[in-house]
Order: sequence, then C-alpha cells, then structure tokens
Amino acid sequence: MGHFLPTALKDCQSIGLVGPGRSNLGVLSYLEECDKKISVTLRGEGIFSHPRYPVRCGEGYLDGICEDALILSPSVRPDHPKIQAAKEAGVRILSDTEIFFTDTQAKCFAVSGSDGKSTTTAMISHLLTEATKAMVPAVGNIGRPLTPLLALPHTAYAVELSSFQLFHYAPKTERAVITNLTENHLNWHRGMEEYAAAKARLYDGTKEPVLSLDDPACDRLLKKAPFCVYSLKKSEKELSKCKAEFAYYIKNDCVYENGRTFLPLSFFHLSGEYNLYNLLAALAMTVGYTTEESVRSIKDLRPLAHRCEPIADLGGVRYFDSSIDSSPSRTEKTLSCFSSPVILLLGGLGKGCSLSPLAHAVQKNCRAVIGFGPFGKEAYAFLSAEGYTGILPPPAKRLADAVALAKSIAKEGDCVLLSPAATSFDEFENFSARGAYFRALVTKDIT
Repeated sequence: MGHFLPTALKDCQSIGLVGPGRSNLGVLSYLEECDKKISVTLRGEGIFSHPRYPVRCGEGYLDGICEDALILSPSVRPDHPKIQAAKEAGVRILSDTEIFFTDTQAKCFAVSGSDGKSTTTAMISHLLTEATKAMVPAVGNIGRPLTPLLALPHTAYAVELSSFQLFHYAPKTERAVITNLTENHLNWHRGMEEYAAAKARLYDGTKEPVLSLDDPACDRLLKKAPFCVYSLKKSEKELSKCKAEFAYYIKNDCVYENGRTFLPLSFFHLSGEYNLYNLLAALAMTVGYTTEESVRSIKDLRPLAHRCEPIADLGGVRYFDSSIDSSPSRTEKTLSCFSSPVILLLGGLGKGCSLSPLAHAVQKNCRAVIGFGPFGKEAYAFLSAEGYTGILPPPAKRLADAVALAKSIAKEGDCVLLSPAATSFDEFENFSARGAYFRALVTKDIT
C-alpha cells in the first residue's frame, strides 16, 4: 500500500523539485510511494541525473516552469524572480518543511539558532527517548529529511531547523528554542535583519517558547511570554522576574530548576561553556516529559561528529576535527575550550560575516594559524591587520596542504584544530566530507 499524497500537494498532477539537495531527495523518495500517479521534474544547478524522472540542469534550469507545484531545496531562495513569477501564475511554492508540518500529528520539539543546533537537538532526542522508552528521532537540518517521516509511526520528533527552512514558513510546534543569534549565512541572506527574521518564525509558530536570557538578540525575536527560560549569567531574582513557568541555571556545579537542585554537572561530560548552554536548552525543551532517571542518562552523551571531536594523539600532538565550525563566531567558541597551544586550520569559502570574533580568540589561544582556500587568504589579511603575533605561514591552497604544514610545525603539547570559520564548498560537498577527509589525512589513510 502506498503513502498518502500530502495535503500541500492535493490535486497536483505535476511537481517540480528545485535543487537536488538531501531534503528534496527525501521528498522524492516519499512521492515515489504515493498511491496517486504524478509526474516529477527535478530542476537543479550543475550536473545531476535520475533514472526515472526528467532532470533540467544548467543556466536555464528555472525556465519554462509549468508544474502545479514547486518544492524548493532549502538552498534555493523563494524570492528568485522566476519562482516569484511562477507563484503569481498560480504555481504552489512549497518545501520539505512545509509539507511535513502541514500533515504531521507528532509532537515536534524544534531547535534553531546560529550555533549549537545539532547538539541541542541530539540531546533533546536522547532525553525524550530515554524518558518515553520510545524512539524520538533527531530530524531535519541535522541530516534527516522531514517528508518521509509522514510514513512512520513516531509520535514525537526533535527537529533542527535552519534559517533557510524558516525563510518563508513558521511551523507549528509543541515547543521551540533559538539557541543564540550571531552573524551567519550572510552570503545567502540579504543582511542580518533578514537572517534574524527567518529565525523569529520558529517562535511565531510554537505553543511553548524557550528563551536564553543571555542572548538579547533572541529576546528581541520573541513576541510573547516564554514558557521556560535559562541562563548561565542571570541571578535567581532576575530569572524570577520573567514569570516563566520554568527557569534553569547553574550554581555550585549543579543545574537548578526553579530554585531546586536538579542535576549535578558531574553527570555531563561535554566540554565548553557553549555546551552548558546546549544542556540548559535541552533540559528546558524537555521539562514535563522527562524523569529523574532519564535526565541523569545525559552522562551517556558524547560529542557529535565534527564538533571539537578528538581524532588522534600522534607523538604528543592532539588532533581535533571541528569541521562544523563554518562561521567566525563558531570558531571563537571552539577555541575557548582549549588551554594548550593551538595550531588552527582556517579556511574554505566565507559567508560574508564579520571576522572580528576571531581577533581575540586567535591571539589568546593559537600558536599558529594555517589558512587554506579563499577564506584562508581573507583571514590572513584580517589577522595581520589586527597584529596577530603567532606563526602565520603562507596560506595553503587546499586542506591537504594545510594539514601537511601543520604536521611539520607541530610539537609535543600542541593541539592541531580544524575549525575553518567558513563553509566547505571550495573543495567539499559539505562539512562532514571535509571532516572525514581531515581525519583520513591525519591518520594517513590518504597520502
């Protein structure tokens, strides 16, 4: 028996999928199993093929739109002139996110933000799974398309949503948090105001907003009273003024909930202040659904791949993969975790963000900086102008060259850290491919 045709695609005989990204391939896998006969056209930039459906690629890939509906990959702006013209002509403009949230009956605990989205989403998934003894998967931008979930029996999800997915849609969710707001994706968004407005849509559609009181930018996005608040910096008195139903904070090496000891930090093994924020966000997002036993299972969590992940200790030199760090503010947070001298690998393709978060963090923590790719040159110019006093060898062309150079100058006690502060798209399909290649270079699986 096939899947039902989603409500958002009701009465559509032809559907165009714009951009052959992971989310749209997930939509396609679902549509292939629908009872109703439909025709699908994939429209994508670059070279792409499909054995069953026609594909239109290249410069004119948006010419001649004639489908009843277009489903846009998150990387495709819905305000593209040709897409807007199609919309005005009556074509439905949709996304994987909208298709899923229109029909799902599951409770969705949604996370967005500039940093910490995936780790917080994974923590929520873990806590809810442990509490309910039923799988609550981590889905969405964390790497699992949403539409195929309509065919599955799960009653709850931890959903990571990017600013691209929220650009023109406010999903209806049970509970939502925006972890923080710093410059990111300004190579796609037309300024910080547009980026913030996209994030704000997550709060617009939720029943129970969760708010970090330590990020004024997030506070400005919330137009109603928070259900739950959390902070590492505010006093109990300041927290109580919010009149939220729940408040989480840390003192005396414990997490406190509404003034009572809730969880000793000895149960939590992820390092860095930013992970304490992720922990508080996850606890706030799951309050009322967890038990004391399930909360203490947080001790079993380990870092997600490519997030300050230790990968090797070679002759007293430790190597760390934080390929996920695709913005300067993210690299700044990762550097704050290190007390040993760091050789930082910095590079890729920039996002148009300010490099100012790098200045103090690099000067304080980095014995050397090795740039690679286009962003490596940009970062070198910035650090030189800022008076960086560490080793700054000529920038490398590729990541492989940067790793070889790092190995040649590293000495016992150093940490070699891949925290690029930029996207991977000069050399790699995504950050995980970049991280995997880095690991292989370090462990000599690649010559």
